[in-house]
Amino acid sequence: MNYSEVLHDYQPLETGDFMLRYEINDCEYIVYSPKKFSVSCVDLKYFRELTAYQLAAVLGVKPNNLKERVPEFSLKNECTREQLLTYLFDVEASGSDSAKKKRHVSGYEGYFLYNLKNPEKIVNFFQFDGEGESSLVFYDTVGIAEIGEESDTVHVTWSPYQLSLLEKEENCHALLLASANPLVLTHIFPKVKEKKIMLHAKRNPLQTLCFLAHYSSCTENAKSFKVRELGEEIVLSLEGWSPISVVRYVSSMNKAVNSFWKKELESESEIGLLAFRLQSIEGVSFVLFPNLPEAIEVFIDTYIKEASMDSLVCC
Repeated sequence: MNYSEVLHDYQPLETGDFMLRYEINDCEYIVYSPKKFSVSCVDLKYFRELTAYQLAAVLGVKPNNLKERVPEFSLKNECTREQLLTYLFDVEASGSDSAKKKRHVSGYEGYFLYNLKNPEKIVNFFQFDGEGESSLVFYDTVGIAEIGEESDTVHVTWSPYQLSLLEKEENCHALLLASANPLVLTHIFPKVKEKKIMLHAKRNPLQTLCFLAHYSSCTENAKSFKVRELGEEIVLSLEGWSPISVVRYVSSMNKAVNSFWKKELESESEIGLLAFRLQSIEGVSFVLFPNLPEAIEVFIDTYIKEASMDSLVCC
């Protein structure tokens, strides 16, 4: 079985003299020729090379019943994997020492994200527009970018725009995370565990929440928590807390969020909304609250104080 047989029933989204691009089941695949008389395929979701049989397995394609064998693809020009990635990411060559890159067509700036185990391997590009809004070019959410030399302080962010501001600072060590995927958080923990952490939470409250849960568990904090649900309502379980401290903590968060809304709404009277609810089931304390930036921010700020995480600073 060859690539041409596997993709026989599919039409390429883009054709060129050095590659064929397919979009199948919301995933993209590139067929290219890395050297003469050789054909390869890259899965753009995980940037992995797939053999023809692996591609058939992924697509659920069975050996065809064609009467005659279909010839393998023949591409006019050869293209190395590195050249292919440069084309796909559409990134201009940088004339400076900055890690920040710029894309040709969109003009968006951003940073390459690298494989956790192989820091030389690019897995994605994290870009931002003129308004500072960010997005990943491809699917892979397991990757990081790092700037600066290691020091006593490390900045952690999920915003390439924020990283571009930090890059202008002198002697700044910073990590840009593609997501709050547990693989990413586990990977960076040794880099941050004994340092002062500047946590850039404003643009990414949900990711910050996941980071705090992971960090509290890894540091064996006496007041750790786990994220159980991230839907319209957020559900957390508090681990190892005494019943009295849980009740007091939830009460303090409701007071804080109501003070915030009272100020925002310019109300002279108390709002009286219980945004944070406490439920205890089988000895486990659960905190439930709406997936709103204001509520998440209140939890983050109050939790860092409650758990005595003096090495963490939200900014």
